[in-house]
Amino acid sequence: MGSANTQSVAYPSAARISDSDCYPAYTASLKLRNLIISIEIELSRISVLYIYVDWQTNHNILTDCPFTDLSTKIASLEVFSTDKSKCQEHFDIYKECRKKEREERLERNRSRSLFS
Repeated sequence: MGSANTQSVAYPSAARISDSDCYPAYTASLKLRNLIISIEIELSRISVLYIYVDWQTNHNILTDCPFTDLSTKIASLEVFSTDKSKCQEHFDIYKECRKKEREERLERNRSRSLFS
């Protein structure tokens, strides 16, 4: 057996994505996706509230709306919902990075010998 000084450096765990160089692309993809979902949920709740308020009191929901910064949320939804491919772009970058990592790991494993 080789000593600790001659052993190769341990590779990051394949089971933990946070050890991967692809982690930033992965988290960017998830954050953007979650932002879109949360905005869509809030806007769907606003539209239901609008129908209720309009039917009950005939008030304008944009002035009576309990949600903060409504115009920003609507603008964000317009930006992201028209181009949801942004999420896919982030995820594609992540998948490509993982593919390269896997190929590099396979190449390292091929070059290793059990008898060296």
